[in-house]
Amino acid sequence: MYAKYVVNVEKEDGYRVSSPFDRTIKHIFAPDVRGVQELTFSQVTIPAEGKTDAHTHDRGELIFVTSGWGQVSMEDEVYELESDFAMWIPKGVKHALKSTRSEALKIVTVFVPAYEAADMESIILKRTDLTS
Repeated sequence: MYAKYVVNVEKEDGYRVSSPFDRTIKHIFAPDVRGVQELTFSQVTIPAEGKTDAHTHDRGELIFVTSGWGQVSMEDEVYELESDFAMWIPKGVKHALKSTRSEALKIVTVFVPAYEAADMESIILKRTDLTS
């Protein structure tokens, strides 16, 4: 009955955001992924020396670094990151992450209330598509 809630994240499919904001995103739990209504939980892998685009959300974001080294910028402030660092990005705060070493920066993100995973994917891919 609860097997769908026990997930080997490494085996999950994800989607790739193209350069220059190259990263792989796997949505593990969300209303439209395994029927988890309360939150959205995702794994993000930013490749060596890669970065995300600067962006905001209409709700807070909890981020936990599972491996690697990097930096997070929140508005005009920059903080160094490494494994086991956690951060709270308040609603509306412009932020970006980048890997600062020769290995990937792996993080997990949590949003409450939940986003639909399909909506997040559409927004992220549209926001980072520089060909438009």
